Amino acid sequence: MKERITNKHSLIAGLTGSIATGKSLVASYFEQMGAFIIEADKIYADLVSPGRPLLKLIAMEFGKEILNQDGSLNRKIMGQKAFSSEDNRLKLNRITHPFIINTIIEKINEAIDKKIILVTAPLIIESNMLSIFDCLIVIVCSREQQIERLMKRDVLTKEEAESRIIAQLSSEDKLKYADYVINNSETREKVYQNTYHIYTKLQKSTK
Repeated sequence: MKERITNKHSLIAGLTGSIATGKSLVASYFEQMGAFIIEADKIYADLVSPGRPLLKLIAMEFGKEILNQDGSLNRKIMGQKAFSSEDNRLKLNRITHPFIINTIIEKINEAIDKKIILVTAPLIIESNMLSIFDCLIVIVCSREQQIERLMKRDVLTKEEAESRIIAQLSSEDKLKYADYVINNSETREKVYQNTYHIYTKLQKSTK
């Protein structure tokens, strides 16, 4: 990481979880409560918009077939290539992670007036980002729900969804690093209550 955290005023929390466990939902709850949200997925989407240096690097490595006719990234083809082998997945991570992490740090440093900053990213642990955060929140849900959500969200077969889940660090392994846990298999009301409970603890830590 070239960038360094210079924001010493905010509490910086990480929000992570395996693919399709409901990170966006929980992040929206934290945002409603007053947290400043930085989403790695949105940063990535911006970084791979047509003409951006990162997209050019990815196309050089994986071929121009990952691009649509308008020069934008074809996410379905990119996903198929990335998850077709462990080497491809790790290669994509090596290319993209430095760009994403540096942008996250830039946004943290710019948000010096925010009391609580929540960074939501799927690969916080795998990309060695833990040192950035004051605490880590891990979201979990049942494997059945995870598969169902992923199939619906990314229009995948059950086998494709399962292979993408297996390719990433398991929820059990992520939990080893957790300061707080949110079970997204519970009702929306319980998930909201658990989120609020954690948020009040974070607020107390900022005083």
